[in-house]
Amino acid sequence: GEQSDWDDFVKAADAFQALNPRHHLAWFERGKWFLTAWKKSGQQAHLDEALAAFREAVKHYPNKALYHAQLAWTLHLAGDQENASLAADTAWKLDQRMPHKEQKLARQHVVDGPANAASASLDREETAEQTVDRLRTTPVEKPS
Repeated sequence: GEQSDWDDFVKAADAFQALNPRHHLAWFERGKWFLTAWKKSGQQAHLDEALAAFREAVKHYPNKALYHAQLAWTLHLAGDQENASLAADTAWKLDQRMPHKEQKLARQHVVDGPANAASASLDREETAEQTVDRLRTTPVEKPS
């Protein structure tokens, strides 16, 4: 809640990113951190930073279905349903070609940030496959 805490967080996130600016996982983690910050603060700049980071993760590892699923969910949260549907469709197509069961979207979850202050999990309850399926096939209302 303090500005100094936020400044320290951003400094640490930037330092982590600088260690390997082309590594997909560094971008994905950054996206999760800023998505969580947005969920707690409601500040649009934090959501924009999360989207930028997830886009970079996809750019550096374009064949990872979970990254596209996470981008789709974050676009959905941002109210960009058209691009959320497109990203979800890409995630679904990649998942259909994935031969490894442990890497299928049915065994993974997208990050949504803590549901409440007592929640320890950042993951959505439904699987990434379920999230992607809903975003691809039906208009989903933006959560409040």
